[in-house]
Amino acid sequence: MTDSFDTSPPPADPPLAPANPPPPAPRPARRARRLALWWLAFGAVVVAACAICLVAGWGHVDPRPLHIVINGEEVTDGMTVWGLGDGAKALLALGGLFVAAVLVLIVPLVLLLALALLTFALVAGIALPLACVALLVVVATSPLWLIALLVWLLARRRAAHDYARSARMPA
Repeated sequence: MTDSFDTSPPPADPPLAPANPPPPAPRPARRARRLALWWLAFGAVVVAACAICLVAGWGHVDPRPLHIVINGEEVTDGMTVWGLGDGAKALLALGGLFVAAVLVLIVPLVLLLALALLTFALVAGIALPLACVALLVVVATSPLWLIALLVWLLARRRAAHDYARSARMPA
């Protein structure tokens, strides 16, 4: 008679894979991250293109007509947009586009940062003190909690003896 001294159960069979596994769930967070990266890349390209055009066009600006005064009389009405050449007008339009692009990209980020700081301030100013007060109450009343636990355990033990023996038997 050869008995093995190994009392461990035999290894279980590996679980079978389902015949039709469910399709993977869509990951909206990944799509949102990709969209945000594309938006930031597009914004960076627009801002860089505007900056390059402004730097390149600055040399072509001819700021005439200026205030030209002869014998105390002003000959021109000063520098106007209408008196500028086509290159200077295009440069001003590109500067306006640059400012608009910066505002479109920066203003939402600043508002989001302000909202995040407000949320943090509310959490730090309201939730943290409330959590400290709750912790203080729990620590101060801990002897009462221990007494209540002891009473509950004793009451539960007595109630278990009221059942019939067949109801308490292990299965």
